[in-house]
Amino acid sequence: FNINTVRTSHYPTDPYWIDLCDKYGLYVIDEANIESHGMGYHPERTLGNKPEWETAHLSRIKRMVERDKNHPSIILWSMGNEAGDGVNFVAASKWIHERDPSRPVHYERAGNRDHVDIYTPMYTGVEWLKNYVQEQHDKPLIMCEYMHAMGNSLGGMADYWELIRKEPQLQGGCIWDWVDQGLEKVSETGEKYFAYGGDFGPPETPSDGNFLINGLVQPDRKPNPHFYEVKKAYQNFIVKPYGLNQFAVEITNENFFTNTNGIDILWMVRSNGETLQSGALKDLDIEPQESKKILIPVEKFEMLPFNEYFLDIEFRLKKKKGLLPKGYLIAWEQLPLINFNTMKLEFDPNILQDNYPKLHDVTETDNEIIITGNDFEIIFSKKTATMGSWTFQGKNILLRGPKPNFWRTPTDNDFGNNMPKRMAVWKHATDEAQVNDIKVDNYDTSVGIEVFYNFPSVESMGSILYVIYGDGRILVYNKFEIEKGTLPNIPKVGISMQIPKEFDAMTWFGRGPHENYLDRKSSAKVDIYSGKVSDQIHPYIRPQESGNKTDVRWATFRNVAGDGLLVRGLLSLNASHYLQEDYDHGFGEMKSGATGNIKTTKQQRHSIDMVERELINLDIDLIQMGLGGEDSWWAQPLEKYQIKPKNYDYSFTLMPIKSDENPVELNKNAFLK
Repeated sequence: FNINTVRTSHYPTDPYWIDLCDKYGLYVIDEANIESHGMGYHPERTLGNKPEWETAHLSRIKRMVERDKNHPSIILWSMGNEAGDGVNFVAASKWIHERDPSRPVHYERAGNRDHVDIYTPMYTGVEWLKNYVQEQHDKPLIMCEYMHAMGNSLGGMADYWELIRKEPQLQGGCIWDWVDQGLEKVSETGEKYFAYGGDFGPPETPSDGNFLINGLVQPDRKPNPHFYEVKKAYQNFIVKPYGLNQFAVEITNENFFTNTNGIDILWMVRSNGETLQSGALKDLDIEPQESKKILIPVEKFEMLPFNEYFLDIEFRLKKKKGLLPKGYLIAWEQLPLINFNTMKLEFDPNILQDNYPKLHDVTETDNEIIITGNDFEIIFSKKTATMGSWTFQGKNILLRGPKPNFWRTPTDNDFGNNMPKRMAVWKHATDEAQVNDIKVDNYDTSVGIEVFYNFPSVESMGSILYVIYGDGRILVYNKFEIEKGTLPNIPKVGISMQIPKEFDAMTWFGRGPHENYLDRKSSAKVDIYSGKVSDQIHPYIRPQESGNKTDVRWATFRNVAGDGLLVRGLLSLNASHYLQEDYDHGFGEMKSGATGNIKTTKQQRHSIDMVERELINLDIDLIQMGLGGEDSWWAQPLEKYQIKPKNYDYSFTLMPIKSDENPVELNKNAFLK
């Protein structure tokens, strides 16, 4: 996963671990067993500034240095963690520099003072780092802790590393932390799960809840989805477009000691999940810290209208290296190719409409609207203001039609920044939407049903227009209009609907295969992926928002016979066997947080508490806000990944799909808006 540095927080580790780091080439920041933050950081209170505690500080630091000084993997001495600062750390730094002048010394609480060689702050944001560089400080900066990986997190990782690569003074950081520190327990019914703070001892036993569940991997060392974002951000081979030729690239080798001789550099031109051309860049010798400009030898080919094309480049090991097998993927890049044949087309939905079969009948009563066409019937309920049923070839493909949705299940980061309280009006807007009117318009080849909504909690309006065609396809136009002046940011803008559980075979053209979000998608390549709906939700130790896919062009949901539903648009999509009410939304007890602000209390929840329902819930969204990850107790997602309260509109298509129909071909006749 391309990690090259480990900080042994917060004490010297087992010597065997350092032996392994020597063998496999991991850098080590060796940290002394000193932490006393319970005493506070005030100079008159902290033990670090009390001379009578000098011996205690120095003895621990000396033992660490003397034990580990001959390990080549150790590049930096750490004098401890969160133990204040003062005369004892000044003395310790002096001793270390005299005993081992070959290695720099760091200590976070010392800040930028003279007795440390590197500035090593914790949980600094991207904007803060920019300011540090602009202020022209002398010392290099390494974040000794950053990107608090609690739950569904690490949003904004790519933004950090875009800046770090740009500014030599910024030298990276250590993610907090490696592993979710849960322990396996067995429930009364025999189910295994990972327990955390609050699961041990009698009721009311003090704990920090799931605050120790903040790793890149779970307790059994299975990767959490955000680990793949780390691997992508940390990769040491960078590919960028170069010049006007789409197949001209610049490859940079960011390694310090290794050239590309041991790497197979492979390229592929792909479209619609298929490889059209491929090859290898032979004898490409790029020295460490050097770049080369290359023209990929792609043969001329025709780019067909309504098709997307990508140039994928992979870096794989030529032979086994340490624990990594031959062919292991260590880096990749995907470059979208401009399809000039598509760019020259004029997209006019009205042109396409003439080819569609006409509806058979539209019947309106006081309670419902019944639409029939080729092999389908839709019953639109005026009472619920959405489609009540949708049958195709006698098979029901709908449990509940689309309804507006502005809420997402809170993540641990959301709880930390008080999102359930700050944005609660959007949960109310979703739950308390009122129908103002339903309008029906008959056209030559279709019928339009428009539902007008009022959202009292946010004093806003919206509408969903359904345009239903004779072949069963439905164009859905979703519109939201802000009328109130001051509102909090929005968790998401979209709709939710439910289809039968039997349509569990999911295929999508978008980012994947793992979950991805607005601010955590650089590791998710655009391609065609398939899997079960039941496998899309990651079993976070404490259940929360999970399973989202961004930049989805289309998705199908099929049963064992191959029939089902096609969703088409440019969307953020989530499919699961759960409803929002199955999760904790933080509307329970309130308490004072560490900052003094009143925050919602999280419920004690575990993966085994989630019981699949006999349905598939689809969230078909225009956008969902980012996850954030600078910390899990205050920070919100970066500004550009927040959803501002303003007017939004988007559209997508729903249509039945038969077992012999290919969504790639169907997509070529898509309505483009």
